[in-house]
Amino acid sequence: MTGWSVERVSGPAEGLFRSSVDLLPHIEQPTARILVPDAPLLVLGSAQRADVVGPGVVWTKRRSGGGAVWLDPAQQVWVDVLLPRCDDKWTDDVRESFTWLGQAWSAALAALGVPAASTTIHRGPPVTTRWSSLLCFAGRGPGEVLIGHRKVIGVAQRRTRHGALFQCGALLDWQFDPMVFAVSHWPGVPDGEVMETGVGLRSVVGRALMAADVERALTDALVAAS
Repeated sequence: MTGWSVERVSGPAEGLFRSSVDLLPHIEQPTARILVPDAPLLVLGSAQRADVVGPGVVWTKRRSGGGAVWLDPAQQVWVDVLLPRCDDKWTDDVRESFTWLGQAWSAALAALGVPAASTTIHRGPPVTTRWSSLLCFAGRGPGEVLIGHRKVIGVAQRRTRHGALFQCGALLDWQFDPMVFAVSHWPGVPDGEVMETGVGLRSVVGRALMAADVERALTDALVAAS
C-alpha cells in the first residue's frame, strides 16, 4: 500500500483514544489506525461536563468540540487518520481539509454497496441542531457523510504543528439505548427525534456487514486517492 501506513490496534478504550495524539509528532507518512476497543467508551466533547455521565460508565474527553460519542466495537468502526503537514493533501483551510477524507469514505461506502447517489459529503460550515451540543451525530460537520439526511460517518479533527488527526466513526448499527444509559443525567432527549439523526450501514446495505469489510473498503479508498 504505497504511501500509506495501515495498522490495526486493540486494547483498553481510553488508552486507544489517546494513543494517536501521541503519535502525531512522529508520523512521516499518512497513517490509518483501525482502533478496536475492548469495551465501550463514552467520549465527551471538549466543552461538555463530566457530571452528565451516567453511573458506572467509562468515559474520556477529546480536545475537539461537539457532542458526545458512544464508541462500541459492536456498533461502530473507529479509524484514526493521521496526516503530516508535508503531505500533498494538507491544506491550511480547516474546513476544506476534511474534503479528501469525506471523498475517501464516500468511495468506501460505494464499494460496500451503498448507492453513490444516496450519499452526501457535508462541505459547508457546521450545522447545529437542538441536540448537537449533547450528541455528536445530531449535528453535521465538514467531511461527514450522510445517507439521505442521516449521518453515517462522523469526523472530528485535531490539528497541531506536526499534522492533523482525523477521528472517524462509521456506524454499523445506530442504536440509541446505550447512549441513553451512558448520558442518563441528560433529561428530555426524545428517542424518536435523535434516532433520525443517524443510520447504520447494515440497515442500508441489507446484509450482515462486518467491521472488517468497512476497514478494507476504507483503506483501499485511501490508497486509491493517494
